Amino acid sequence: SKSHHWWVYLRGVNNEDLSYFIDHVEFKLHETLQPPTRSVKSPPYEVEEYGWGEFEVIIKVHFKDKLEKPVDIYHLLRLFPPVDQKLIPGQPVISEHYDEILFTDPPENLVNLLMSNSGSKKPVKTGLSKYFTNLDEVEARDRKILQDARETVRTHSLKWQEKLNELENEREQLARKASKHHGTS
Repeated sequence: SKSHHWWVYLRGVNNEDLSYFIDHVEFKLHETLQPPTRSVKSPPYEVEEYGWGEFEVIIKVHFKDKLEKPVDIYHLLRLFPPVDQKLIPGQPVISEHYDEILFTDPPENLVNLLMSNSGSKKPVKTGLSKYFTNLDEVEARDRKILQDARETVRTHSLKWQEKLNELENEREQLARKASKHHGTS
């Protein structure tokens, strides 16, 4: 049964066109889907399908500079929301993950490709755009969570340092009393 209509895709942080350095993207799907490997040569880098089960998709990114090895990204295709989220009828289940590709000693041609278009933010047209997670908002939310956590740790650290100082003072007072008491015996 093919009970769910789904897409899997690769996009830039702000849905910008990545074709200036990506040659093509291969999506390795579950073997029950035919063909199980789909190659997308131009943006949007996405595959649309129907199916009934969740599985891991291997997304292989091939670069224009053939000296740079392709990169594999693993993504769990989700058809149902996580246990802590409610399924809302008529609303799609969105499962996006942010990954960065770090090039170690990239070939000069790839560096030139990346630098030549470093300022371009031309968006890719796709019907899925309305569902994309705003990663700037996610980053701001995560930054706030980290700042709050740091403040909580700092507050607790100061509180426990204060308590430790009190206990140290108490220990010193008891040691002095014990020393006086042993000295008068």
